[in-house]
Amino acid sequence: MALRRVVLFLTLGALTPVAAALAPHASGAGAATYSITAVDFKFKGVPARVPAGRATFRIVNRGTASHDFKIAGKVTKLLSTGQRATLTVTLRKGRAYPYLCTVPGHSTLGMKGKLVAK
Repeated sequence: MALRRVVLFLTLGALTPVAAALAPHASGAGAATYSITAVDFKFKGVPARVPAGRATFRIVNRGTASHDFKIAGKVTKLLSTGQRATLTVTLRKGRAYPYLCTVPGHSTLGMKGKLVAK
């Protein structure tokens, strides 16, 4: 019986790194991480649906104009070309969250959208 427990313990211990490696974009305490690219004048990489809970957005500006990213009441600093920012928010299940660039005129040109927490 003791040998069985040791084998089970060793087997589970060996599988833990494999399971962690297969987890999609996990970053700490269950937060999902999404890589977003701001270009003139749209965001690339923003999913339409995400799991409810903590979500971290890593934004990089690849456009020629400065951009920011606003979602769930939080906004990044204004990012010049090549600059990056990270934004972590908590998303509630069943809610739709609009996102946009708050630079005047940019959302009108297409830098906006909506994601749903499932």
